[in-house]
Amino acid sequence: DYKVTGVQTCALPISMSMTVLVDLEAILVMLMGAVDASARFIHVLLAVQGDQRDAGWQKGGWRSRLVAQAQPLADLFVSGAPLADVLTILSRLRNTVHGQAIQATMRQNGQLRDAPISLPAEHESQVLASMDNLGGRAAWGAQLGAGGAVAVDPGQFVEQLFPAVLWLLNAVM
Repeated sequence: DYKVTGVQTCALPISMSMTVLVDLEAILVMLMGAVDASARFIHVLLAVQGDQRDAGWQKGGWRSRLVAQAQPLADLFVSGAPLADVLTILSRLRNTVHGQAIQATMRQNGQLRDAPISLPAEHESQVLASMDNLGGRAAWGAQLGAGGAVAVDPGQFVEQLFPAVLWLLNAVM
């Protein structure tokens, strides 16, 4: 199409959007896997009651069983705690990307193209509140997009997420 009309058709943006989603999903899956592995390690190390497959920092039932052995560790993830916000962002978006509910759309800014992701409506308020508590929406690359939906720049989002998840892992280990 480019050779005939001189204009790029939508094939490239769709391809780039899918690449962004695939890459973001891989990052979220790996980071959530590391967080889950740390919970399973703590479960075994402290001999927490129940099956280690049920271990997870995002699981209130498991954390309540953890309280008996390590109250300060369980308290890291109480509602309103900074690490709870990191976990909210990671787990809500990881589960959403996995379920293919996040959509990437291409937009053109002069010569610059990016593929912001739209936050899913069912988790948007939780994710945004957690971003607000962890440096603000702008730091996480979130801004109001077309139609009033919040769009997140995936590159800026990942730049915030990596150190936040490392902070979480360092805190629990």
